[in-house]
Amino acid sequence: MSEALEVSQFTVRSEDERGLLDAWERAITTLAASFPGLVSARLAPLGGEEWTDVLVWESRERAEAAAQGASNIPEVADCFRYISDVKAHALVEVAREVSATP
Repeated sequence: MSEALEVSQFTVRSEDERGLLDAWERAITTLAASFPGLVSARLAPLGGEEWTDVLVWESRERAEAAAQGASNIPEVADCFRYISDVKAHALVEVAREVSATP
């Protein structure tokens, strides 16, 4: 079973950045506690008001289960209120991985 990547690109108004950072951390912590299989999560600015986040899941099935139930988690809903527009969202299985550490 391959790991899966959930990748999103979205817009956050500059006045909402601080709120997003705090809300995103709470959302990810609660998501991980509610749905097993979240390996890691990263949030990064792309420039301007564009952001991306990448969630690594143990499997596509675990990611899909979390996606189905995430909207019922208040912390996730709170995080979404800082996002003004979703530009892209994809869930893909990892084809190859190379570790940079021995």
